Amino acid sequence: MELINCEKSVLENMYFLSGPIIAILGFFIFYQIRLARSHLKLVEQQLVESRKHLITISKREAATHAVEQISIFINKIIPLIDECDAKEEELMFEELKKEIKDFNIFKVLRDGSEYSDDFANAINIIGPLYIKIILQLESFATFFVNGIADEELACNSIGQSFYKYAERFCSREILQKDIKKPIFFPNLKELYNIWFLRLGKQKMEEIIEKDESKTRFSPKVMDFTKEMINAIPKKKIDPIGTK
Repeated sequence: MELINCEKSVLENMYFLSGPIIAILGFFIFYQIRLARSHLKLVEQQLVESRKHLITISKREAATHAVEQISIFINKIIPLIDECDAKEEELMFEELKKEIKDFNIFKVLRDGSEYSDDFANAINIIGPLYIKIILQLESFATFFVNGIADEELACNSIGQSFYKYAERFCSREILQKDIKKPIFFPNLKELYNIWFLRLGKQKMEEIIEKDESKTRFSPKVMDFTKEMINAIPKKKIDPIGTK
């Protein structure tokens, strides 16, 4: 039997051959689709693995930067604060500060003419150290607020010291003032408020857990206290590339 009958027209022969050709093409297309789907799944898996790898690298880098900043805080900022402490003790600054109700270095620098000569002379020596320390704290905070370093890791290490010194040199009034876009030291202010709330909440939870069994307050009061603690907002700055 001849596949192509020469006695038939070209159109008849093409019609006769179209069935097998279409079947072959269909099989080839189906094979290519299956191959493409398999390749797509492989690419998706590779992308997932690559993303996991990048997240791991980003977390490692963020932790490294956090350790670097902790080292700067301990080896650069703390010695500067120690220097300031020595100067304050030498000038008996705590005694001189008694003439001011709520000491605030920025207010003092703004209203310098209102204070005694002894206080003004002390500020001429102490003031530059205060500003230098605040600038160092702002630089330190910048790495965490902008997601370069892991702020949660640093908070667990030096969070208490950071917000204590921030309050001392910058004043709690300025740090907690409700300014959406502060002009001065925005990173210092933001990191202070995040850590202040987080560490304050942790401290309150520890007190409640420790005293709950021997408290004199009713369960209703204790439940209300827990609700108040749980209402404290949680905020965490995720390092860049870790989500």
